[in-house]
Order: sequence, then C-alpha cells, then structure tokens
Amino acid sequence: APSTIPGSGLGMFAGRSFDAKEGLLPTGDIVIPITDMVMFHGSDYKFLWDEYTWAASAIGMSHEGYGDVYSLSTGFGAAINNYFDLGNVDEENPTYARQEINPGIGAFTAYHDRRATALRPIKAGQELFADYGTGWFRGK
Repeated sequence: APSTIPGSGLGMFAGRSFDAKEGLLPTGDIVIPITDMVMFHGSDYKFLWDEYTWAASAIGMSHEGYGDVYSLSTGFGAAINNYFDLGNVDEENPTYARQEINPGIGAFTAYHDRRATALRPIKAGQELFADYGTGWFRGK
C-alpha cells in the first residue's frame, strides 16, 4: 500500500497488533556483504540494490572487504521506511554464524537473523517506521 509519507513509494503496515519489545517476524533477515565495488568496477558502477544497502559499519560488517563495504539487508530491512519522529521499529545487528561450527553457513552469507522489534505498542494497520540514521541520508 502507498506510504503515509508523500513521495516515498510503498509503505509497510502491521498486519496485526504488537506489544512493545515484541518481535515482528518469527525469524530475521539475512544480510549480504557487498564488498569493494569501487575497487573492482570503478566509481561509476550501477548496482540495482543501491537504495537498499547500508554502510556495513552500521551493523558490524566493515571488516568484510578491503575498501568500501556495504550490507544488503533483504526482506523486512529493505522494505521499511524511515521517519525519525515516528520510528516504532528497532532493527538489530545480524548474527554471525561461525563457519567452524556450521561449515555450510558461509556459502551464501554468514550473516543472518537480523531481527525487527517493536519499540512501543503498534496497532494493526499502523505503518511501520525504522530510524535509518542521519548517515544514510548524507550518503544519498
């Protein structure tokens, strides 16, 4: 459905009510490191997912590459809009699955289970908003 923020495209709305500190999904998103794009493709590369990537330092993944490192938070993390004053969802850092314990985990990405939690009670039908942080907007 259209967001309640004019010009921001689609919004994400609660399908049911949530209590404060309640998880919004039974599992979290996977997060994919996007590494060294400038080094390998030059500064004018075009990447379809650019509007959905985050600075990897914001979620503890900056060590994954040599130069520029971004993270692609799929699913919920890519769909929720920002509105600083109305933020009602907190998105956590992903869990890192250690490969020596789970040898097949890192075949795609070792980062998983980035959870979203209600910051305060959310009513069914209410639009969900996260806080992207001011750095996200400065980088656009």
